[in-house]
Amino acid sequence: MTSPRAVWLALADPEASPRADRLAGRTGLLLCAAVLVAVVLSVDLVPTHEGSRHIAAVWIQEHPEQVGRSAFPVGFELHDPLTSNGFALLYRPLLRLTDWRTAYRVTVVGLVLSLFVGAWVLLRTLAPAHRQSWAWAPLLVPVALGWLYHAGFWPFYAATALGCFVVAAWAQPAHRAGVLRGVGVALGLLLVAFCHVAAAVIAGLAMVAVTLGRPTSGQARALLVLAAVGAPA
Repeated sequence: MTSPRAVWLALADPEASPRADRLAGRTGLLLCAAVLVAVVLSVDLVPTHEGSRHIAAVWIQEHPEQVGRSAFPVGFELHDPLTSNGFALLYRPLLRLTDWRTAYRVTVVGLVLSLFVGAWVLLRTLAPAHRQSWAWAPLLVPVALGWLYHAGFWPFYAATALGCFVVAAWAQPAHRAGVLRGVGVALGLLLVAFCHVAAAVIAGLAMVAVTLGRPTSGQARALLVLAAVGAPA
């Protein structure tokens, strides 16, 4: 078991060894993740503008018979949306297993941790030479608890978290490129669009920026591959 003194020495002198850097990184990530979970669970329901609407929408999709036809306009029909499903993707299965409040809290914890880890993975991928990656963790806490969190734009929030992982996969060194990675990124970007189409557009633009930042010798081919990868979304 790691002693508090060892953790402190690693944080104070992260250049001491790769092992110290890994120790500091894991400790910092776990501490920041614990802070995020504690903040989310400190209230029963995050008071947001849009969050309650997403809760109600999924409930209606699951229990239309409890709402009654009189609650809908004449000719109104319920259909599953093609996009903006980021919140329902996790909340809907949980709603079938437990009460709505527990399902909501577990969903929000999952979304917040996903964005926190996804942003860290993306930064780590874009700057692999920077060993003190643990220092980014505290800076990403306000990102995870930022405006999107308090506005309750959960579908876009979920899609942004997933988009970080997709962009990070695309930003891997060129020698790791292959058909399997291309298919994985294409499917990931399609899933981002399913969660929220606007986040897929932003992720696509970020992937274009990453591609243009690479050596000019392979840019044209990489852009053609990116166009094929993004076509399904």
